[in-house]
Amino acid sequence: MKKKIIFLSIFIVLLLLGGATIFYITQSNRDSVTFAEEEAKYKTTLIEAPSDGTLPTDYSAVENIAFALWNIENTENFSSVTRGSAVSVGQSQAIYNYRVVNSDAQMVDTFSDGVLKVGKQKYFLNGKVLLRDFASKNGDQITWKTDTPECITNKGYISRYGWLPTQSTAYIICEETILEASEIRILEDGSYGITLSLNPNSDFAPFWYRREVATNASSLTVPNFSSITLDVVFDASWRVLQINTQEKYNVTPKAAPITVDCTTNITEIFDYENYEMDAPSLSFFEEHK
Repeated sequence: MKKKIIFLSIFIVLLLLGGATIFYITQSNRDSVTFAEEEAKYKTTLIEAPSDGTLPTDYSAVENIAFALWNIENTENFSSVTRGSAVSVGQSQAIYNYRVVNSDAQMVDTFSDGVLKVGKQKYFLNGKVLLRDFASKNGDQITWKTDTPECITNKGYISRYGWLPTQSTAYIICEETILEASEIRILEDGSYGITLSLNPNSDFAPFWYRREVATNASSLTVPNFSSITLDVVFDASWRVLQINTQEKYNVTPKAAPITVDCTTNITEIFDYENYEMDAPSLSFFEEHK
């Protein structure tokens, strides 16, 4: 019985790693459900943000979101930090993710702390992705393994995880996938906020994101989402300042093939002034590119 409890705890950790923006913890998806090579019915709507002096209050919620998401994908240099938690079967896992996007290369650090400590670092350059695993952590300092990193193509990466860090979001966000959009809010600091409820059906908002969740959980079944809520905060120029994501879904991990419910609550904060990649990590990946 004791062994069963320990085994279940380990698999719960794998489940928790499937949450939003918890990029690419596991090394491959060969143990998870296989997705057909099919195109999505919908795609995220991106509209160039206005530069004519108009304000977010001059547009609808859906238009504002399209402007804000366009800004993310058309900003050459930025970084973001994601923090939050994922909970399943009473177990909570702390989440940390650091994304750096430059015009020619990107790097993503992911770490999850709880029952187990796990992490992965990814480097994207010239259509290839190099991945290496977490070695140790001391305070806020993460040490990564120095053996030869895994190398896959962008296409292989999308097949495994569904999306790239240069994209605005893992979700498909357009009129067809938005169930409800709040009225625009003007916040105390002068920024703007809009809350979205997305259609959790597999053919709608989570079409691509299901791959990441399935891979991270080594799920034997396609993840089934029941709710997805995003609160997007942006400035008068439609630069996204932060996105809070709350989601609920279930998966069936290979480690313990029972269906388990998972809940995530995370916030990604964007920075357009500081976007330097970690120098030792960059040097390591440059040696192996």
